[in-house]
Amino acid sequence: MTKSEIIRKACSLACSIGLDEMSISTLAAGCNLRKSSLYSHFSSKQDIIDSVLEYCAKTLTGEIDTLRPEGNDALTGLGDTAYFLYDIFSQSDCGTCYRLIQSEKLRNLKAAGTAQRITNMLTARVEVLLDRLSNKGKVKVEDTRTAAVFFCDGIENSISRFLMRQASGERWDEFAWEVDRLCEGFCALIAV
Repeated sequence: MTKSEIIRKACSLACSIGLDEMSISTLAAGCNLRKSSLYSHFSSKQDIIDSVLEYCAKTLTGEIDTLRPEGNDALTGLGDTAYFLYDIFSQSDCGTCYRLIQSEKLRNLKAAGTAQRITNMLTARVEVLLDRLSNKGKVKVEDTRTAAVFFCDGIENSISRFLMRQASGERWDEFAWEVDRLCEGFCALIAV
């Protein structure tokens, strides 16, 4: 098993049980390896944790960096942003990374830093969209930064809740309805 495969397995395992709760023995068993094989790739458990968090940061920021909200109106641009986020957060690797970062951000400074970087990237992209639409007279927003923060917090919360509810059988159309209402409500607040 390669180092990158071990990191992905550790990420998945830690997402289920937590980074601190993941032992070297548990990871070795999950990878079908001996503990000594893990130590040929990593110097310690902390090295594994650091590698997992670095992998998550690169995976998430790499995907979010491709987000370029478009559209000639706020509803289209914000809706596209929301569904882009759902698409990347529901993917296997990105979703696992996102859930791990969200679950660890209150007890791990590196995870908290990654969560903040993700939020900042999302907010900046929505802020650019709102600035562009405001300059064209399509929306009325005096403080695009604050508006972008509110929107991004709302959509991240909706996606997180849906991904958890999806495990208990919630359907896509129920989530799509929720996202559409969130975007429409936000647009009603910033309408010209």
